[in-house]
Amino acid sequence: MSLAGEEKRKDYRNVLACQSVLLVLSLFADDWVGSATLAFHLFLLCSAVYLALLWDLSRNFTFKRWIPRHLAVLSWTVVLGAALYNNLLWTPGRGLTVNAGFHALSIYVQVFVLWLGLRDLLQGSRAAKDKLWAAAGLYLMIGITGAEVIHFLHLLAPTTLGPEVAPDTRGFHEALYFSFGTLTGSGGDLGAVSHACRNLLMLEALIGQLYLVLLISRLLLPASEVAAAEREEAASGAGEGSPA
Repeated sequence: MSLAGEEKRKDYRNVLACQSVLLVLSLFADDWVGSATLAFHLFLLCSAVYLALLWDLSRNFTFKRWIPRHLAVLSWTVVLGAALYNNLLWTPGRGLTVNAGFHALSIYVQVFVLWLGLRDLLQGSRAAKDKLWAAAGLYLMIGITGAEVIHFLHLLAPTTLGPEVAPDTRGFHEALYFSFGTLTGSGGDLGAVSHACRNLLMLEALIGQLYLVLLISRLLLPASEVAAAEREEAASGAGEGSPA
């Protein structure tokens, strides 16, 4: 295996490990951690590590330096901005809206890396054992991104997850539960959530199913057809880059 391939596999393993920790902490923090402040700072720490790993992963997919750089700037803005604002500048009137802005930036970073990863997974060289970590990491990334979209909506409309769920760190934990419940087909009681939230969850379920269909189709495609398609794509790219 090339050094680039090994580096990519290592980065995916790191992302998957961080995703697992984030999931466990988010799903059980409300039972294990009695302090809302401590739960927030644990969540912020996990988010900082996760965004840093996504930035590191993004460097495997492109030679364009501006892409990892602008993802790094946005990630630092999210982490430092959320930490400073919520600890020093938070106000009841604008707090939820400002935090929604931080989540919007985080969603953008995750969607960008998810797009890069999916493109690499579905179009890159075919080697099932090399795709295992990527497939698992991207699947969890879909669920986490879906949860953050729901939480973003919850911050703007505090009744999104029902009247009993406050738009705070616990709100993200509930959004994560609904997101992965929908993505994995295990379901959940959606009676209290808003109409917009149910529609988002249905869209996420559709994306998850489409992801699995495309992944299976990609892995089952004969190697000869994959190699021919990649040669044709490389030749097309070389032709477009040649002088007129």
